[in-house]
Amino acid sequence: RTSWACGAGVCCLSQSSSEKSPQVRKKLLLALSALLRHNRVGQYVFLRKHNGASVLGDFLRDPATSVRRKAAHATLHLLRDGSDDEQREFAPDVVQPMMGTLARDLDEDTAEAVLQFLSTIINISGFKDLIRQNGGEEALERVVACDDFGEDLLAQARDVQRALRA
Repeated sequence: RTSWACGAGVCCLSQSSSEKSPQVRKKLLLALSALLRHNRVGQYVFLRKHNGASVLGDFLRDPATSVRRKAAHATLHLLRDGSDDEQREFAPDVVQPMMGTLARDLDEDTAEAVLQFLSTIINISGFKDLIRQNGGEEALERVVACDDFGEDLLAQARDVQRALRA
């Protein structure tokens, strides 16, 4: 059943690119996120059999901020639920769209999800270079320079910057 549900979810998500309403795209993403959360079999099927990282990458590039925000959170939860090996396989496919989201969105909630994602992967071997190659340093500079964010978020951005430089 999980395989079928994930397959149906990915089919709906792939069709969502033609959906004009960002609310509908966000709700489709929310439904898939709920299906995958703490569901190891569903995550496996989504990531390995349905190219889930690519699907999430497309949502991270969505024109609507609300959809990108939900995609950033869904990606973060999927990453946190995964084993170290799964993180190594999954994270490279979403680093570039995550950096693009961080560079484009100066929305505190979205920035927080991306920073948590970066904090999770930054110490995995090889990921610092991957983050740098995809504009991570510039995106972090932009976040640190934003006066609209709370001190906790700015401190988290500075921590990620220091880790990236180390």
